[in-house]
Amino acid sequence: MNVVAHLNKEKTYFRVWLSTAPPILLWSCTIALLAGVIVPYALSASTAFWWCRILLTAESLTEAYVCFWRFQTSDRTWRGFWIFLVIAASIRSCALLLEGVELTVWRVPPQHTHPSDLLFFAWILPLVLLLSIPTESERDRFFYWASAIQIVLLLTLFFNLIFGSFPFFWPRSGLSFERNAYIAFIAVKFVIAIGAGLRWWSHPRPTTLRRFFLVLFCATSVYAVTSLCYGVAVFLQPGTALRWTWLLFLAELTLIFLVIHPPPIALKETRSSGQELLVVVLDHGASVALPVAAGVMSVLIAPAHFFLAVAAISISLSVFAIQTIRIQVRYRKVQSEMTALHTHLHDLTLTDPLTGIGNRRGYDIHIGQAWEWADRSARTFALLVIDIDYFKMLNDVFGHHEGDLCLRAVSHVLVSISRNEHDYMARYGGEEFVVILHDVDADAAEKVAERICRAIGALQLRNKTPIGDVVTVSVGIAASCDADTSDELFQLADAALYQAKQRGRNRVFKSVSESRSGLKSRNMPVDEDRMPTPS
Repeated sequence: MNVVAHLNKEKTYFRVWLSTAPPILLWSCTIALLAGVIVPYALSASTAFWWCRILLTAESLTEAYVCFWRFQTSDRTWRGFWIFLVIAASIRSCALLLEGVELTVWRVPPQHTHPSDLLFFAWILPLVLLLSIPTESERDRFFYWASAIQIVLLLTLFFNLIFGSFPFFWPRSGLSFERNAYIAFIAVKFVIAIGAGLRWWSHPRPTTLRRFFLVLFCATSVYAVTSLCYGVAVFLQPGTALRWTWLLFLAELTLIFLVIHPPPIALKETRSSGQELLVVVLDHGASVALPVAAGVMSVLIAPAHFFLAVAAISISLSVFAIQTIRIQVRYRKVQSEMTALHTHLHDLTLTDPLTGIGNRRGYDIHIGQAWEWADRSARTFALLVIDIDYFKMLNDVFGHHEGDLCLRAVSHVLVSISRNEHDYMARYGGEEFVVILHDVDADAAEKVAERICRAIGALQLRNKTPIGDVVTVSVGIAASCDADTSDELFQLADAALYQAKQRGRNRVFKSVSESRSGLKSRNMPVDEDRMPTPS
């Protein structure tokens, strides 16, 4: 029941689409098709031959024109796909005209190789190249040229396999039988139709591209079927080729009609896992499939054209090797860029955006590493907890911009006071900073803290506080030997900072211990001659 409902729905879509086609387009296609049916019966054989040839050429040129028109009116990102159809239609027009000249003017014997034979195969080249272009992966012009070289090489080998000779006007010595050549030609058309169908069925993301492959699939399918019917009819009824030329007209008119009036397509369609896999295979499979096909063709022609087969394999493998090397280089480049990006993002997550020094997350990581280092080496490090005095007053009186400038200035002082690359400073939160000093005890850390206080006071950053008109800081100090864990170490340093604030701010306070079980603190005032006097 679901299948019947789906078919009825598709039939309704087709009727609506056909009913919205421009009437002039329908009438033009109908008249051209009728002309192809009537001309072989109304005119003599030679005249009908040229009229059919002219009509087919005109239709091919019309194909090129409407595809170029669609190229100009399509989305800039994907309109380049239409150029391949323009090139294919132009090559086919030249092949049709050249074939007529060869048979009627030059009178080249049918058993000889014709230049038009090569052109009839060459018009397939842009279509194969079109199907090998990635639709959703990164596009690289080098791979376009590499695919083009492989396809030209494959065309040359295929031509030699079918006709047995590449120089024109030479007797055919390969498969040489015209029926075999036509069968191969039809097989290639069906392969292109299947490739276009797979491209359309895989549902590429852009709707315009999906519609393009639907047009290509319908047109190439009709062209392959009509060519097959034409060949079967001519084989069963020799000498009636002109009477069945209207089948070729039908194929040409189908593409013209679809390009001018493209079929409707769903705007939103989800893709299955199989379709996702198919997109990946189609986007990246050409670089492998084309060299394999060239290798198979080279093996087949090797008995008759050994040196050509060796040269073809060498060229194909060289191009494939260059492609592989380029892919490896791009992979390594992308890998290094991803590593650099990951490092950059990791650094951003550990950096305070305002001051440029570490943040709370970075402190948590570094204090853990410092504690492991102290346990492993049996050495000591110190933790400084620094708080800007009366920072809220600075924001309230002078504004948050001045507050941000103050935070940056304090962070610059901390960076300048650091003794080596192992020291770590971070903005813990708000106006509070922390500094980790490696391989120092509490007394040495106290001297560093005094330098920090003096340096910040020397900046003479304005503030209105009970202890003066410049920005000052209070510092609490604790050594790792006085704590059992990193959390306890921070609690000791924070408690020392609290004592510094309680004793008037603008000072350093150190937490010391006489034993691991009991902690005592004593005040270590800053040199009062070089600091603003607290009130």
